[in-house]
Amino acid sequence: MDEEKSSLYSLHKSDKVIFILFFVFFSILFLLFSDEAEDNWVEGLYTVFILVGNAVALVYFIVFRWLQRLPTRKYYLLLILKILSFTVILLAIQGFIFYQFIEVTPDEAGVTLGDFINVMFIVLLLGSVLMGVVMFKKGNESQFQMLKAENLQKTYELRLLKSQIDPHFLFNNLNTLDALIDTEVKSAKLYIQRLAKLYHYLVRTQDEDTVNLEEEMNFAKDYIYLIQERFGDNYQFSIVNNRKTNEERLIPPCAAQTVFENIVKHNNASRGNPIITKIVVEDEQIVISNNIRSKKEPVLSFGVGLSNLQSRYQILCNRPLTVKVDSSYTITLPLILKLKDH
Repeated sequence: MDEEKSSLYSLHKSDKVIFILFFVFFSILFLLFSDEAEDNWVEGLYTVFILVGNAVALVYFIVFRWLQRLPTRKYYLLLILKILSFTVILLAIQGFIFYQFIEVTPDEAGVTLGDFINVMFIVLLLGSVLMGVVMFKKGNESQFQMLKAENLQKTYELRLLKSQIDPHFLFNNLNTLDALIDTEVKSAKLYIQRLAKLYHYLVRTQDEDTVNLEEEMNFAKDYIYLIQERFGDNYQFSIVNNRKTNEERLIPPCAAQTVFENIVKHNNASRGNPIITKIVVEDEQIVISNNIRSKKEPVLSFGVGLSNLQSRYQILCNRPLTVKVDSSYTITLPLILKLKDH
């Protein structure tokens, strides 16, 4: 916390440039309108340097040293006392410089109460502008850091969510492959090829947040093949393409796998009473619906799959997937519009 406070108004290189430019600008401005400068440029220059120097020194300490946090009522009082004390010290130094180098007192040089008021005016004006510039810069920097941290957090969450794949997936497929090898060698060979394609997709997309819709649909077809080889006609799938646009759409990788696993896990399918799943691909979404034949004994499930998929959607596009249950079970997966590169 202390480190954050000290860095809130810390003087960076760009701030130093701004500070010097303000000092030069107000020095020239004050010099041009100084009465002393009309009579004696040397004394006028010293006067301007001292007066504006007082103002700049005050502004520097106020903005970059004393305002380390948002002022409270007590802090305001302390700040005023600091400013008054610092002003007295500066005026004493100013008097010493006038006497030593110009060999006149501040009164003889024409430094009056009005000049002191001018210094305070410069302090208020210069301090307000400079503090506004610095706070604007700090605000932008803070916003950038927050966005950066938010993006890093989202990336971490996505990686974590994607790593939580059903642990039974490999086990079930190896069991199916074992059964096929004993009875149907050709089918087993084709099964291995489709399983290899599927795993290649899983490995290739493990670091991807989204994939092309066509890629995901090809993956879905491979996954459907594995399900049907395992269960036969107990699970039947149909894919309907109702897209009317050629614009590229994105989807979280393995979203189809999550939905299909959910269908198999929670339904009791048989050849006489199959689970029929219809997959409709539209321009803005994929609608997957199936009839319901719930298992007599509830399946032990923690809802990790769909919950994770929902969280991934929330992170990627802030559009939730929707689930509707009536005579059938319908889940809608939003499609993400690919931003064009500029």
